[in-house]
Amino acid sequence: MKRLNVNTSIESFLVMLLMTIFAVSVSFIIIEGKSTFERVTENKIQDENARIAMSYVNKRIKQNDESDGISVVEDAVEGLTALKISQQSYEEGLFTYIFYHKGIMYECYTDIEPTIQLSTEIIPVSNLSFEESNGQIIMKLDYEYQGEMIPIEQKTSLRSKGDHND
Repeated sequence: MKRLNVNTSIESFLVMLLMTIFAVSVSFIIIEGKSTFERVTENKIQDENARIAMSYVNKRIKQNDESDGISVVEDAVEGLTALKISQQSYEEGLFTYIFYHKGIMYECYTDIEPTIQLSTEIIPVSNLSFEESNGQIIMKLDYEYQGEMIPIEQKTSLRSKGDHND
């Protein structure tokens, strides 16, 4: 009889040990799954933000592409480089400035000196910059994908060929 109690005790102990190992394993799987889901979600958000920013700028350029209508101006908004879009054909004297400041793409629509306070936040992005070259506006930004920063470049050709008298 005593032998039976020892076997039952050992058997019960091993079952409890197995259940504990199973519970710990399931907990680790849940924690890792949550972490992976958060990374995927963050990557998706960064990808969407990059696409939205590029699409937004491309649309604004295409809407206002006319001679001397679009340029990249250094020190345009409080020392920051900005894409300057003139509203020549329908709102003389008004300008739109699209620029990057502290992780956010901004737009300032004004007929006075542009400032960050007058500007509207558009979308969070990383390292946004604009260049003008050979009748093209070149927009560059970075986004993080699986822990690695990936640079993206979008070239938008100007129908007006960017004929500026700068």
